[in-house]
This record gives sequence, C-alpha cells and structure tokens, in this order.
Amino acid sequence: MNRVAGKRAVVVGAGGHLGAAISLRLFEEGAVVHLVDSDRSALDHVSADLGSSDRAVVHAVETRSMESMRHLFDGIEGEHGRVDILVAASWRHSFAPVDELTEEIWQADIETNLSIGYRAVHAVVRHMKPRGTGRIVTISSTAKDGVPWFAALGHSSHAAARGGMAGFTRALSYELGCHGIAVNCVVVGPLDNPKARRVFDSLRDDDTVRVKPEDMIALGTLGSPRDVAQAVLFLASDEASYITGESLYVSGGLYG
Repeated sequence: MNRVAGKRAVVVGAGGHLGAAISLRLFEEGAVVHLVDSDRSALDHVSADLGSSDRAVVHAVETRSMESMRHLFDGIEGEHGRVDILVAASWRHSFAPVDELTEEIWQADIETNLSIGYRAVHAVVRHMKPRGTGRIVTISSTAKDGVPWFAALGHSSHAAARGGMAGFTRALSYELGCHGIAVNCVVVGPLDNPKARRVFDSLRDDDTVRVKPEDMIALGTLGSPRDVAQAVLFLASDEASYITGESLYVSGGLYG
C-alpha cells in the first residue's frame, strides 16, 4: 500500500525484537528507514532481513550520549534533508523485587526505556520545528498500569520508566502541536518473543502465581512484535493526521 512511501523514518532501538519489527513494517510500506542502535551486530542482522537496499541505512551510535544523538540527526538532516518520522523503540525489561532492586538496575531501565527516547526527541525536534511538521511515536508498556502476574518477580523499574514515557508523550503533544508535530505512544502488552516466552512458561508452571498471563488477556493469547509495528505504522502514516497525545494499547485486551 506504500502508506509511508517517500517518508524518512528513524527507528531508535532498531536492533531489538520490537525495533526490528517496526523497521521492517515501515520499510515494507515504502519508507527510507534509518536503523539506530548501539549494538552494531544486531543492526547488521536487521539490515540483512531488509535485504540489499538504499532504503535501509545503518547507524551504530552511542545512544547514551546526547552529543552522539545530536550528531546523528544533524548528519541525517544534512545529507538527506529531513526526518519525517521518529520511533523511540529502545526496550529493556528487568525483574527484581523492590528491596533487591539495585540502583544499577534502576538506572539501566530508566536509561533504556526513557532517557534514550528523550535524547532522540531532543535531537530531532530541533529540525522538525522549523519545518512545521513531523511524526513521533514512542513505546510504553502495560507495565505502567501494573501487571499482577509479575508481582512476585518485581518489575517496578520497568513500570516507572514506561509510565514516564507515557507522560512524556502526552506533555510533548501539547508542546509540539503548534509546530505541526504529532506525538503518540503505543502501549505494548505481553509479546511472544524468546525472552518473554521463558518468563511466561515459568509463570505457568509456578503454583504460587495465582494469576496467569492468559487469564487477564481478553483475546487469550500473547501478541507479536509485528502487532505493535502495525500500530506504529498507523500513527506514523497520514491516516493518523489528526491524532496526537494518544496512548494506543496493543495488548489483546489486557485488563486489571
């Protein structure tokens, strides 16, 4: 359908399962996709999946550095003229009861799930504002609302970061709307990927866990990264031209 044909998209966190699926979906719909991550080998795998194309550009940069992120976006703008779409898709999920939660784990979750997105937004908005247009899509998680089956494992640091991202998105929509920039958030529910599968399998076999994952999902199944990518594509496309400040849940009807 070429729903984002001719658009230039930057996916930060493209080396992860979620970022890779988002990158692929935008690529399939015609966008030039800049794959950004600190893990070069992961980016190379994603790039290989997209095939040989001048519409897939790899950037292995230190995403924890504001200087590196600003240099990245300045370079893309200088060489290609614009960034139409930013997707902040970096993802990390740690588990630790709060009394065992180290400051190192806390800071790592906040860094990956919130601060990297902030740096990307900071860097790209400097270019989007003068043009009076742009689409920013962030990623949050149903963890921000509390997930009972993770109670024993503890994931408060992930929940805090994801709650922060949702609030950050909402505030940005008011701040940037007058500049023609739409900012929306996709709130991700339980996904079926290798790491999550191990966690969910252990929960199903644990008699002390009273609430099993599928018991609280209306559709009764786990989602996929591609399900999330479909929602990101919609919010990045012209079909969502009058939508901003929203949190779109892709969770199979997860309820609390």
